[in-house]
Amino acid sequence: MADEIEIECPSCGGELRREIDTEGTTYQCWDHTCMESFSPEEILWTEKGIQPDREILPPIHDIKPRPRLVILESPFAGNVAMNVEYARLCVAHSLTMGEAPIASHLLYTQAGILDDTIPEQRKLGIDAGLAWKAVAEGSVVYTDLGITSGMKYGMEQAEEAGLPIDQRKLF
Repeated sequence: MADEIEIECPSCGGELRREIDTEGTTYQCWDHTCMESFSPEEILWTEKGIQPDREILPPIHDIKPRPRLVILESPFAGNVAMNVEYARLCVAHSLTMGEAPIASHLLYTQAGILDDTIPEQRKLGIDAGLAWKAVAEGSVVYTDLGITSGMKYGMEQAEEAGLPIDQRKLF
């Protein structure tokens, strides 16, 4: 469902379309007068007015041999397209930190699974993701875009389970 949401071109305001190839994900403007291409990071930076001052992802060789099992929290509701791209960056960052993250908001909100706009289905997805706290070794909360009510709920559940909570920023 998230890929169906339109994202505006930062240059001209036209429609951007997501393209995936062997070099990764890009967003291509479909306005015939613009035709610019953007990375997911550029879309996030433009949307939030953020300019990164460091590399987002640490080198792959820093990964530890046994990944730490973590529940990953980041925003989903609101600007879903931007939040999905941000969550993907968070998952990638967590992996390079030697973790095996579960980001249930990316998994359960895919088309044909659950609809995040229906409160009962949203709660079902959040609770299913938090069921992982029985095996998780921690919770990682990415806060660049703020902390939503769903994230607060996840943090409360992690605290009740005695899991360490790491708050992080990518930018």
